[in-house]
Amino acid sequence: MKQQSREVKVGKFIDAMQQRSDDLRGTLLLVSELLREEHEEVQRELGAMQMDLIRGVHPELEQWLRALEELVDLQYVLSGAVEQLGYTDVFEEAFNRKHLANLSKLGDDGLPVKNEYGKVIKGPNYIPADMSDLI
Repeated sequence: MKQQSREVKVGKFIDAMQQRSDDLRGTLLLVSELLREEHEEVQRELGAMQMDLIRGVHPELEQWLRALEELVDLQYVLSGAVEQLGYTDVFEEAFNRKHLANLSKLGDDGLPVKNEYGKVIKGPNYIPADMSDLI
């Protein structure tokens, strides 16, 4: 038996909590607010861990657990957004295409191209993901 996707699971939660609506504007506002809130909570936990490291203290187990919980909350809300906006059937394919596009961010020397902060950026061989047939 195939395991249900995160989006299907969260869709069942959305239905059980009577959060589904035909009001697209309201849905977009709710999804935006939930994503913003969860992102801030992740940032708060990771920031606290970074501050400990700056002070020379290794983050404690409890901090790692809080960070994990906040990341799971963010993923849960993101999966809900995917489901609420009707992308459930195409999201895995869209993700795979984005993954391949990201892997094309290599320079001519086969190494990743990075900016001054260490973020991988689009190199000369970058091929953007085409998702136009998924909508």
